[in-house]
Amino acid sequence: QEHCIEENQMTFLWKKRLLISLSEAANSDLNFLLTRLTDPSSNVRALGSDYLLFSILNFLIDNAYKTAKSMLDYYDDLEEQLFFSDFDDISKLHAFRKQVTLLSRSLMPLLVILNKICQPEFSFASSKTKKLFANLTNNVTQAVNLTEKLRDSFSFLIDSLDSKNAQSVNRIMKVLTIVSTVFMPLSFIAGVYGMNFTDMPELRWKFGYPFALLLMTAVTLGMIIYFKKKKWW
Repeated sequence: QEHCIEENQMTFLWKKRLLISLSEAANSDLNFLLTRLTDPSSNVRALGSDYLLFSILNFLIDNAYKTAKSMLDYYDDLEEQLFFSDFDDISKLHAFRKQVTLLSRSLMPLLVILNKICQPEFSFASSKTKKLFANLTNNVTQAVNLTEKLRDSFSFLIDSLDSKNAQSVNRIMKVLTIVSTVFMPLSFIAGVYGMNFTDMPELRWKFGYPFALLLMTAVTLGMIIYFKKKKWW
C-alpha cells in the first residue's frame, strides 16, 4: 500500500451567519455537505455557520486520523519486511517519513485555530458548538501524537536499515580480509621459490614442486583452523 499526501490549503472567512471557504484545489469529498445544506431538517442547515465549520473540520480531521492509522499499519508491514526479509529500499523509508512529516505539519495549525475558537471570549461559536470544537481539539492532538510517533518510528527504521547494511558490508569485508590474509603467506612462498637463484637447492630437488604445494596447503589449512578457533570465520 502506497501513500501520497498532497497539500491543499483551505481558507475560511467566518462571521456570525456567514462562512466562506476557499480551496487551492477542488475537493469533491466535501460534496456531502452541500447535500445536507439543501435539507432544511439537517443540523448543518439548522445550527448555523459555526456548526458548518465544525462539520468541515471534523471531516478533514477524521480523514487525517484515518490516514495516520493507515500509515501505522503500513509501518508495521515495512518493519516486518526489514527484519524478516531482504528489504533494503531506504529511499522508500525517507519518502514515507516525508509524507508523515507533511501530515503532522498540516495538523498543527488546526490546534491553534481550535484553541482560539474554544476561548470563552470567542463569540462566533455557541457554547454547545464550542464543546464539539473541544472534542475536535482532542482528536487533533491524538492525530498529531500518532504522526509524531510514526515519524520517530520511521527514523528508527532508517537507523536500523543503515545498521543492517553496515553489518552486511562488514561481513563482506571480513570475508575478503580473511581470503587476503590466507593468500599472503602463499604469495610469500611462491615469491621465494620464484627468485631463481642458482644456490637454491629446492629448485633442483626432485620433490621440490610437491613439497611447495604441500607447504602451501598446510599453511592454508593451519590458518583456516586458527580462524575457526578464534571464531573469526
